[in-house]
Amino acid sequence: MEVIEDGEKSVVATYFYDSPKERQRFSILLDDLVKRHAEAFPDREAAFTVFARAYFTGNLLPLGRLLEETYGKNALRRLLSGDTITSHQ
Repeated sequence: MEVIEDGEKSVVATYFYDSPKERQRFSILLDDLVKRHAEAFPDREAAFTVFARAYFTGNLLPLGRLLEETYGKNALRRLLSGDTITSHQ
């Protein structure tokens, strides 16, 4: 967790991972999404935004659709259960 101060506002930034292994897996996933969807995601930050929106709003549907389109059926479920999703199955 990190506190970011911007003038009068302070924002607490949380991360989706706890360990170096999870950080590495998330990094690989973001890089792969940028590679496969270059027109939609010019950089990792743009891909990360989809995950951040899902986390902060609770609306997982756009994230689920993106992952299913990229990695196949039940990709979000597989990702959340700890499986590695790397190819369209």
